[in-house]
Amino acid sequence: MAVKYKFRKLGAEFIGTFTLVFTACNDNMAKSQMASLSVAASLMVMIYALGSVSGGHFNPAVSLRLAECSGHGDFPIGQAVVYAATQLCAGLAAGFSSALLWSSIVGGPSSTLASNTTAGLVQAGNSSHPAVALGSPGNAYGAGSIIGCELIYTALLVFVVLNVATCGDEGKKERNYYFGLSIGFVIVAGASAIGSVSGCSLNPAVSFGVAASGAAFARKAPTSWMAFNFLLYAGSAAAVVLFMCCRRHLFDDEPRPSMASKLMSEFLGTFVLVLTVCLVVVQASASPLDGVVGIAASLMVMIYSLGAVSGANFNPAVSVGLLLIGELPCLDCVTYVLSQLLGGMVAVGSAAAITGDRWRVVLVSDADPRLGKVVQAGKGSWGSLVGSELFCTFVLVFVVLNVAVRDAPNQYYGLAIGFVILAGGVAVGGLSGGCFNPAVSFALDFGGIFAVSGPNKFGTSLVYAVAELAGAALAAG
Repeated sequence: MAVKYKFRKLGAEFIGTFTLVFTACNDNMAKSQMASLSVAASLMVMIYALGSVSGGHFNPAVSLRLAECSGHGDFPIGQAVVYAATQLCAGLAAGFSSALLWSSIVGGPSSTLASNTTAGLVQAGNSSHPAVALGSPGNAYGAGSIIGCELIYTALLVFVVLNVATCGDEGKKERNYYFGLSIGFVIVAGASAIGSVSGCSLNPAVSFGVAASGAAFARKAPTSWMAFNFLLYAGSAAAVVLFMCCRRHLFDDEPRPSMASKLMSEFLGTFVLVLTVCLVVVQASASPLDGVVGIAASLMVMIYSLGAVSGANFNPAVSVGLLLIGELPCLDCVTYVLSQLLGGMVAVGSAAAITGDRWRVVLVSDADPRLGKVVQAGKGSWGSLVGSELFCTFVLVFVVLNVAVRDAPNQYYGLAIGFVILAGGVAVGGLSGGCFNPAVSFALDFGGIFAVSGPNKFGTSLVYAVAELAGAALAAG
């Protein structure tokens, strides 16, 4: 029976990983605008479907890092190695299956349209298709940018897994129902932020499948797969360190997190949110809706990951709102805000380093954005900027105070708070840039220092901050 049960687990890992990689490869082939949601959905549904069987890893980096935390996650290293081998085999099979599907001319074209589009579209030996290579699409970014992106967002993925799937934040009597949603939507956040920079692999099985798919077309052994794997495993190792810093109390058998862990959580959560905002904004010509969804997803997954540590404010306006209703002590509020502002500053510096001479993001500028010299967040009149930020920050803080304080505990709080960003970003993003967070507006203002051209109105983040804090005060009142 034990052997049969182990094969069930390996079968679950193979099916889940195959589905994930097959979806990713086909999305690349189709050049889908909704690829990030498609891949995230495949990962999420497989985690919910097979998590009770195998744990729903579907990623060698996740399996190996769970083994490193075996004292906490109860997963032996030997089983992790077998899992990883199974996942890589599934990735290889999915990559070749995708290549076969898109290069097949069996039976001839199904219609006149098919003869010009899908059937036989990609023939063996055609190395020009975007799915054949790992790394930056079109070689638009250098190795340093690719390394930075894959390290950071692989660390994010593994960090979220460790937090939402191993900590039991809901208590012994309550099941966790958001783990699959949180893990899946890391892909949305990552793809919207770094998809055009590094391709957003985040998974050795995915990179193996994409490399195999490319090798089938180009008839050439991929040389970048091992380098990609090194990046992914390095990023996952960083995730373990960060996890242990934020969740030190679980390993030390302490009843609650220390202030140091709380401040680290606020720094990390704000860093991830602001970095995603910056990388989405710098790609202003890409799909705007996909970018807003990615930003909302980055906030949601970090809230679910760290809500039990620091409360997952990640926003000075939220911290002030909690202070005003008596839920956050004054000294804690001050230290939280300083951690959040520091996280935002580090994030915008990282985004500028990753994008290099493409970094032209400013909060408000006198330059005409139509000339292509700058990417400007705030585009409306001062009245529209202030009104947009005040109202949407009011809604954000109002939702936080209701779903995370008055109606707590529940398991929808992260989804509700994250999707305020989606609602507000789509509604008024074209006017104010959709900051709703002094840490974001200060970071974008500060980031103007790194913009390569275009006059910048430094200090306008103070206007944003006044409007956002006023919105928080109204929500608290």
